[in-house]
Amino acid sequence: MLSVANVRSPSAAASYFAADNYYTGADADRSGTWVGKGAERLGLEGRVSAEQFDALLRGELPGGIQVGNAGQAHRPGTDLTFSLPKSWSLLALVGGDQRIIDAYREAVIETLRWAEKNAAQTRMGSQAGYGKVATDNLTIGLFQHDTNRNQEPNLHFHAVVANVTQGSDGNPSRIGAGGPPSTFSSTPKKLASVRRSSSSSLRGEPRLMNCWM
Repeated sequence: MLSVANVRSPSAAASYFAADNYYTGADADRSGTWVGKGAERLGLEGRVSAEQFDALLRGELPGGIQVGNAGQAHRPGTDLTFSLPKSWSLLALVGGDQRIIDAYREAVIETLRWAEKNAAQTRMGSQAGYGKVATDNLTIGLFQHDTNRNQEPNLHFHAVVANVTQGSDGNPSRIGAGGPPSTFSSTPKKLASVRRSSSSSLRGEPRLMNCWM
């Protein structure tokens, strides 16, 4: 299943996703990792720290660059939550089948790569006016969580897409700047459709592929 929600508070999101005490100590060794070409260009790699994550969601980039216009509120980003059905979560977590976890993580990352290539846009201007252009880069914090709020086995991944992308001019800007709240978050059905060809590692596992939504 895929759900989409806007991130409303940078500091709260940083604590919620990146802090080691998320839900239970069992998840503490799986703090987030950076995904996307945007993250690479910003020099963000490896484990996500709460401090980095908080700054990024506020639009504050490494090197002192601020995304957006002064005096205007910055929308932090979009949270894409990819969840396995309960039966598969039990097989993976209680049954200890690491193959399911690895395959699902790979499928999620493949889907995010597709989104980066096909859904990342910003608004740029020229003498002819302003329009949306593809950027081909996103900055994503990917977090694996194994339990729900009731402490029950629930394997899911939060892919938090920061509201920043780099245009063809090399300057960072907001995703879909000047347009709808988020050009990226308006494509959940397209993201869901990618599940059928998301990863070569899922070949031979048709039941797992079919449970994306």
